Amino acid sequence: MDNADYFAMVVAALKEVQTLQEQREAVEAEITKQEQLISALSNFLTDEQKAPVLDKLRINQELQRVRELGLTESVRTVLNATNEWLTATQVRDKLVDLGFNFSTYTSNPLSSVSTTLRRIRQEEVDFKTNSDGVAIYRWRHASLGDPPRPPKRGELLIEAVTLGKK
Repeated sequence: MDNADYFAMVVAALKEVQTLQEQREAVEAEITKQEQLISALSNFLTDEQKAPVLDKLRINQELQRVRELGLTESVRTVLNATNEWLTATQVRDKLVDLGFNFSTYTSNPLSSVSTTLRRIRQEEVDFKTNSDGVAIYRWRHASLGDPPRPPKRGELLIEAVTLGKK
């Protein structure tokens, strides 16, 4: 192949990317319409029917949001959604369960999560080692004796993933 063939291939690939992006925008618009329809129609359901429908809708929306977040915000979401102490491996596993895409990271996922956990500000995260000498982390709200709080974004999704594994 000469350079002209490669150029033609690149131009064709760019056109395909543009077409796919346009299709994604159309799909996202349709998803928004369907979510609005579900929300509106759920008002006609009984409370027993409505609660799981709206929970499922929130879980789907949260899953999409977590997939779009960067690693640092996703790690914060995982830690903020639990009062438990978590190892870097547990945080990574929860991110994988939530559908976080590690494919764009050059290092392995556990290394990326470990580095992210070390870089998160000390004001946000408590750190200690467990009896095995492994570093464990917890969102700071859990250790300051904060009063009970309403569910945070990400908690419903993480709870759903956790319940699904039992």
